[in-house]
Amino acid sequence: MQKKTHIIFGIFLASILFYLGMPIEYIILVGFISFFPDIDWVIDKVWLKENSLAKRIWKKIFGVGSMHRRLLHNVWVMIILMLIFGYFSSWDLFTILGTFVGFLSHLIMDSLTITGIYWLWPYGDERIFGKRKFYKNGNFRTGSLAEKGIQTFFLIGGGIFFGFGFYKLGFFREGNIFQVIVVIMLLIALGIVFMDRIVRELSRATSRIFS
Repeated sequence: MQKKTHIIFGIFLASILFYLGMPIEYIILVGFISFFPDIDWVIDKVWLKENSLAKRIWKKIFGVGSMHRRLLHNVWVMIILMLIFGYFSSWDLFTILGTFVGFLSHLIMDSLTITGIYWLWPYGDERIFGKRKFYKNGNFRTGSLAEKGIQTFFLIGGGIFFGFGFYKLGFFREGNIFQVIVVIMLLIALGIVFMDRIVRELSRATSRIFS
């Protein structure tokens, strides 16, 4: 999946957590972690250049010339990140939860693509262990029209959850039923704009990493 799709889906899940009571400041953490696994693509690009020593060593050990969707696309790295972020946040529950949700969102999205991922890599990689296990893939092609549809769906869905989340916080609760409905619709529209802005800013802030 594209970086934008990962961020949108991560923020969508964060919007649900926000509606359920997670403080709004943790949304950025979820958004950041939701694209983090794709840093192995950057590592691949920088370290595993054609005929480099690092690439030859990597291929000799794992039988494949690419780190992408292997090195950081697995449950082990998710657990390690949760422990690291938990430790430095004095085991703050929302920090650990945000890290878990953001990372899990990335694995779920990439599991829907044709290439797929090995959830417990390197265990389960048939090129290493001879038999494929804990591997999941789907039918989505990166950059396809279907992926654009996913982005729109989760962008609107996230806006709805943000809108109701703002309403739960006590924004404009007074008035008759008609006024309440109008306020909720306005808050949903605000939620969509808010989510779109977060996605744009995170995409812009991380663009240098993937350039």
